[in-house]
Amino acid sequence: MNQDSVDAAYMSLLTRNIQGVGNNSIQQTPSAATATTAQIANKDLTDKQIYAIRTLDEALKDALFVSEGEEPFQTVHIVPKQSIAQDTSNAVETEDPASHKPLPTNAEFVQLLVEEQLIPDDEDDQDEILCERSTDLSSILDNSGCSHITNALQDLFGKNLTSNENKNVALYRVTLPSSATRVHLWVLGWVDQHLLGLHTISIES
Repeated sequence: MNQDSVDAAYMSLLTRNIQGVGNNSIQQTPSAATATTAQIANKDLTDKQIYAIRTLDEALKDALFVSEGEEPFQTVHIVPKQSIAQDTSNAVETEDPASHKPLPTNAEFVQLLVEEQLIPDDEDDQDEILCERSTDLSSILDNSGCSHITNALQDLFGKNLTSNENKNVALYRVTLPSSATRVHLWVLGWVDQHLLGLHTISIES
């Protein structure tokens, strides 16, 4: 392979389109567990949602992710079905993120993943899916090289992200029965009735 073909292959790798990442829409298939961004045309987004997506995307460009057992973060944009979205409709619209309704419980979040087809079709036995929620994001934000991610999350959801008093954004650890070593990590908060945040997969023994 000559040098030009090597360069072309490398540029193709850098510019490849990945479903569910950035502006690329996802296909709702059994593999959608790792295709986490639900894409909507900008005309359907509020100013706050557009700002949140851009803020997270920009933070990921400069983030250093050095953990050997985890994949890089991806921006997540989940639009819950109407029945779930209505649960947040009475939230007071203020500049204080704490005014919003509570984030989904463990069971509600698993149900959301199933309904939105963000886990494989063969993982739809909700009783076998393990989910743990924490409002202390220390395990995510204390990683080396995550200062840009920390700043972005603080910008969107407030400063108090490493305390159990944080009510604006939560870390969901989801383990599917088909693979106990691959733990899906979702960091999500409400932005105008949409769930926005980050997703990665941690490889744990």
